[in-house]
Amino acid sequence: MGTVPSTPSTALDGDALGRAAVPFSLGEPEAFDTSVDALMASLGAEVTVLGFGEALHGGEEILRLRNRLFERLVERHGFTAMAIESSWPRGRRVDDFVTGCGPALYEAIKDAGFSHGLGRIEANRDLVEWMRRRSAAAGSAGRLHFHGFDMPGGAAGPIGPREVLAVAL
Repeated sequence: MGTVPSTPSTALDGDALGRAAVPFSLGEPEAFDTSVDALMASLGAEVTVLGFGEALHGGEEILRLRNRLFERLVERHGFTAMAIESSWPRGRRVDDFVTGCGPALYEAIKDAGFSHGLGRIEANRDLVEWMRRRSAAAGSAGRLHFHGFDMPGGAAGPIGPREVLAVAL
């Protein structure tokens, strides 16, 4: 069980936060959907980018919450893309998988499409495979997209600039 503030604010005291919070539970899908819808209504129709932070890299529960939130944002609120803290150039391989333009099996992208071993996390696999199924069902006009937003470097990055330049160009 968690809460989502129903109104955006940068300075809510404890009492105000309690009044503004909307309870939700992944175990109650209809209540969860209602909470997400209430949050989106409070933000207004002009919101096109929504950030969702995670306090723990690789924590399955927060990623399952992220997945369910994204599903609702796609199904009800017209969101079309997901970006995670993984390699920006490698993310293109995952996007090709999601849009049906790349390999047919997740195993082909689980290491090559993610940095930091994120492709081995089951919740990330679930997300990307759901995105692929949803994109296939929606056709070209309703395809979803996947992006990494981590800049490559160190052991997780490309050997040289070629990979980054190929994506940028």
